[in-house]
Amino acid sequence: MRNFIFLLLMVFIYMPISGAQQSGYTIGVVAADFKLGGTDGQLVSMADYPSARGFVIIFMSDECRFDKAYQDRIIHLHNRYAPQGIQVIGIHSNHHSGGRSASSQTYPFPYIQDESGKVFSTFGAIRTPHVFLLNHDRKVIYSGAIDDNVFEPDKVKTKMLETALNSFLAGKGIAEPVTKPVGCSVRIN
Repeated sequence: MRNFIFLLLMVFIYMPISGAQQSGYTIGVVAADFKLGGTDGQLVSMADYPSARGFVIIFMSDECRFDKAYQDRIIHLHNRYAPQGIQVIGIHSNHHSGGRSASSQTYPFPYIQDESGKVFSTFGAIRTPHVFLLNHDRKVIYSGAIDDNVFEPDKVKTKMLETALNSFLAGKGIAEPVTKPVGCSVRIN
């Protein structure tokens, strides 16, 4: 019985959102800026970073075990790419716990709250984590997953986001601009 419940849970987590038409930003579309409050009470927008070469927008959740598994890798990505002009912004958009706001988890990048779910919906995120890489002009150049192994970082074979970042920073096209994000489904209040 325990295995059956686990199997059902995994099917639910990995299945696409049924009945929902995929909408939101596609590759090449310029993303609208946003202004959302952070865990420190400060409002954050992409316009606050005029010298950024690009942005990694990560839709995250405090409640999702997938997001928890990626925390250290996301911090590593920030630490590696911030000196190269990439601004990471985490957006808390999952309200499975009755609308609980973004945690006091300390990140070295802004972690802001999308209380209405408007930014999540506008981007077309479908899971947490779901990553969008934008160039300086906020054009979407990558959308999808961070890598190919959520729970075993030492067994990652393909680092999709890092590959996209490296191609972008080298002035090359991104070979695989869309990948399937894997994570928790999202409920917006």
